Amino acid sequence: MNQSRGCPKIHVGHVVDCFGAGGIATGVLALIRATWGQFRHSLISLVDDFRLMTQLPEAVPAHVITPGRTRLLGFSSRLAWLACRHRMDILHCNNPFAWLDAALAAKLTGRICMQTFHGVERPLGVIPRDTRIKCRLAARLSRQVTAVGQASRAMVCKLGDLPEETVAIIPNGIDLTRYRPNASPSMRSELRRKLGAPEETELVIHVAGLRPVKDQATLLRAWRVVIDGCGSGPFPVLLIAGEGECYSQLQTLVQQLQLGGLVRFLGQCRDVETLLPACDLFVLSSISEGLSFAILEAMASGLPVAATRVGGNSELVEDGQCGLLTPSGDAGALGAAIGQLLRQPARRRRMGERGRALAEERFDLGRAAAAYGQVYRRLAQEQRSRGKKSRLARVG
Repeated sequence: MNQSRGCPKIHVGHVVDCFGAGGIATGVLALIRATWGQFRHSLISLVDDFRLMTQLPEAVPAHVITPGRTRLLGFSSRLAWLACRHRMDILHCNNPFAWLDAALAAKLTGRICMQTFHGVERPLGVIPRDTRIKCRLAARLSRQVTAVGQASRAMVCKLGDLPEETVAIIPNGIDLTRYRPNASPSMRSELRRKLGAPEETELVIHVAGLRPVKDQATLLRAWRVVIDGCGSGPFPVLLIAGEGECYSQLQTLVQQLQLGGLVRFLGQCRDVETLLPACDLFVLSSISEGLSFAILEAMASGLPVAATRVGGNSELVEDGQCGLLTPSGDAGALGAAIGQLLRQPARRRRMGERGRALAEERFDLGRAAAAYGQVYRRLAQEQRSRGKKSRLARVG
């Protein structure tokens, strides 16, 4: 392993699809920040998007590998070259998109491949056969597979044909000092002033990429249900923080549903920690989730949650205690849940308090970072032991 000032300093190469937005990138950012100084870190992205780099104490080495036509060998060989040139010890891959490439690169170079599985954007039954085969091969080549929750572990065990006891669960963690229920009346008023909304306006916020898996179309139809239930007003406003491929379609749907002025697209927000506590309710309409950072951030900020009952959402949201869960794709049910919570401010407050307590009990970033650190050190120690045995065998 690498040495720094006489002490082992493990070099982790984080393989991500991008480092500009999204839950996985946010999680990797948080992990690097929380283990800053304990390990060396590098970033390997499939696209040239490193906008989150500005949130690190200082820049880390960043590399772009764009998959070509010969994706399997091309990507793996280039990743292997990077790992050798920059003396990376562990290739820590997130999700299946580059898992086999990272596993092959590690095998070729004598490095360690570790996979953290968050979730998939399609039902397992419709994932192509070749993808499932690649996941099984990658699982056999990897030294460690972790998952962010029970639902995620069940998914990766099916995809990789792995026994559940071999997959460790390390729940996502967030910075509880950054996300907290600290909105003052002036902060709430200021946000409404910026939106041009009356001071008493209730704000419901949704934070997610504008992608099919997040199903904002159902959210907008649910919002129509909410507005119809408000009678003559006053009307709440839905804030959508995120960017992505579905933006134009969603803008058209807003007009078709006659929701102009009642839905605001905020784009990519770098100050979500100040937006959340100034709102009244968080909503997520996904058709698939791992262990949602967006929900965790909302809970830590003291917001009740209305979300779909998919993936790890039920591991985060205690239905009826810190939020309400509804079937995915059901605009009527989601709209009813949002409307119910908007009519019950005292209940919202109790749910928000319970959500914050759960975040403190189970999802603190320090706990997650310590768990990953233990895994990194154990894998590095095992690698050193293997190297010693190999050298002794050659001498013998």
